[in-house]
Amino acid sequence: MSVRASAAEDAASPRVAMVTRSVSRAGGGLASVILDLARALSAIGRSPHVLSVRDEHFAEDAAAAGQIEGRPLAGEAFAPQGPRFTHGAWGYAPGLDRRLGELNPDVVHSHGLWHHSSAATAGWGRKSGRKWVVSPHGMLDPWAVRRSRAKKRVAWWLAERSHLAGAGCLHALADAEADAARAYGVRAPILVIPNGVSLEAPRPDAPPPWGEGEEVSAAVGGRRVLLFLGRLHPKKGLDLLIDAWAHLLKTEPAARDWHVAVLGWDDGGHAEELKARAAAAGLCGPGGRPTAGKGALGFYGPAFGDRKAAALAGASGFVLPSHSEGMPVAVLEAWAYGLPTVLTDACNLPEGFDRGGALRVEPTADSLRTGLAELVTESDAARGARGAAARALAEAEFAWPVIARRFGALYDWLAGGPEPDGVRRG
Repeated sequence: MSVRASAAEDAASPRVAMVTRSVSRAGGGLASVILDLARALSAIGRSPHVLSVRDEHFAEDAAAAGQIEGRPLAGEAFAPQGPRFTHGAWGYAPGLDRRLGELNPDVVHSHGLWHHSSAATAGWGRKSGRKWVVSPHGMLDPWAVRRSRAKKRVAWWLAERSHLAGAGCLHALADAEADAARAYGVRAPILVIPNGVSLEAPRPDAPPPWGEGEEVSAAVGGRRVLLFLGRLHPKKGLDLLIDAWAHLLKTEPAARDWHVAVLGWDDGGHAEELKARAAAAGLCGPGGRPTAGKGALGFYGPAFGDRKAAALAGASGFVLPSHSEGMPVAVLEAWAYGLPTVLTDACNLPEGFDRGGALRVEPTADSLRTGLAELVTESDAARGARGAAARALAEAEFAWPVIARRFGALYDWLAGGPEPDGVRRG
């Protein structure tokens, strides 16, 4: 699209502000989704203004995200105020509220729950009389709601009740999330739009994380790699993966030709527990590093940019045994790279099972072991066909240009335009 056409569409489109907790690495997959959506919207002439709460990684990650039309893609971030122990949990940032009022957008897109950004959005809506859309991103899933229940009860009374009740629309990533929202009591109209993914799938010249050092590279050897990519959090089911893999190595010779690579940042100190569990099972050496004779699994820390791309390009399969998700971008990225996947229903991607790109498992060690056994014993041709099906699915259903236009239609409706297809009323 030309600059002239982009500017013309911008002038005719509602002005949108995106509000959230974090767009740095501290925000995990949600942050990358927001930035990718902002980038995709900008590509069709609908540049949003992103507002978030500043954290220690914002400056570096915002610079890496680059600029769109002369302004930072990551937008503006505001310093949290009040006692430091509240910064991560609630993130009170009055500067965000003030800036939202100054921008005076036609529509606000609020990403995530249980945070000051919810209060800022609802407050803006009350003052302006305009509509907003809420994207919970899996935070209304029953498993997620049960965690930190006391803190969420406080957040509910502070802001979340009015945030959800007053929304012009709730955006759900999948049918399961729409059902969870209704079960939670949300009565706003709901529109299901999945996450998107870039189809470029770059393949850097750099080695993957398991080939970055001689000792680790020698311990892994020439094995195929089964990749886990995501934050190290109890909901991801990594304890199940460790237990299942340890058992499978004893019973299935084909598993010994594979290495499990765990990439992600530690969320709440869970990493040390997982590394100790894997080392006790004999899967790796101390600290989670593969060593001679203990190279079945390794922890490689967080991965962004080229390092993440090198991991995806170097893997032969992908696994995510989650208890709870919205719609994991890491799976969509794996599909873009043509990787066969092993997933639970909690990933909310039933299309993967239906189209043959993914193997279904339950979030139990026994079920995961069975699914992994099927993957590692498949022929190269069968795994290749599964990966090709995954890539075709990413191209057909999850490409960002398609997703961005669906969000554009949603914003138009909230600003007074025609209602898009698929809106569900409770």
